[in-house]
Amino acid sequence: MRAVAGVIPFTDRVIEVARHNVRTASLQAKAALAYAPDAPALFGSLTVCEHLVLAARAYAIADYQTRAEDLLRQFQLSDRRDTLAQELSRGARQKVAICAARSFASRNACRRWLSAAGAGS
Repeated sequence: MRAVAGVIPFTDRVIEVARHNVRTASLQAKAALAYAPDAPALFGSLTVCEHLVLAARAYAIADYQTRAEDLLRQFQLSDRRDTLAQELSRGARQKVAICAARSFASRNACRRWLSAAGAGS
């Protein structure tokens, strides 16, 4: 799964996500796949909300506020929006990583991610 998401390098295969080559069109491929690692590496000095802003800026998403608010509500993080990542439990950090991944990925990508996660990939 990490090679598909473009996190680790691969040498002998062509991997495509939503018809985008992971090596040659990595931004498009990543935008089509929501990937959140089991042990996310968050910045301890950033808040939950700041992580979502960082993800949106990294992928040049201009209108992310409404989507971010929906995700915070859906993952029950609204009351933790101003909490520093270093103060979060492991489960809450995982939720932040999922929200950050979903903030820029398409809804179809989220379905693919959930299917892969459910399959143990």
